[in-house]
Amino acid sequence: MGRKWTPDTIPDSTVLPGGAYLLSVEEITEQQSSTGKAMYVGTFRVVEPTQFGGLPYYENFVIGTDDDPACDDPKTLETVVGARILKRVLKAANIEMGDDLDDCCEGAKDQQLVALLSQVTDDGARDPRYKGRIRNVCNAWYAPGEREIGLDEAAAPA
Repeated sequence: MGRKWTPDTIPDSTVLPGGAYLLSVEEITEQQSSTGKAMYVGTFRVVEPTQFGGLPYYENFVIGTDDDPACDDPKTLETVVGARILKRVLKAANIEMGDDLDDCCEGAKDQQLVALLSQVTDDGARDPRYKGRIRNVCNAWYAPGEREIGLDEAAAPA
């Protein structure tokens, strides 16, 4: 006989309700976006609220541009939003800023930070295949202790 389970108690999705989450940085690695641009991909795990403990949250920080897809020119980093958000993540994780971005990202491993997450419904403008899909977005990053952890009032279970 196989393993027993109660499928009705298991959520269908890993989309998190809106709120402030304590996350642990699993890794931040350099990769390439689907459009061939350099980017860093952050993999985080929920620590609190504990009912979501262990669930993943992913964030992409695109640093390449149409003119400099590999981000070879250091000046490109000064102009792209992805680098600014990645810097906020590293600061929230209390990482000492050095001149080697990969070292900074490696230093963030296992550090904790707070992410203020919300849910959005994809309008399909970038890719019609994803129209109607609900996903998480991070609205802000904080160091632990700068923001109280918890679900938004509207997202809190009754």
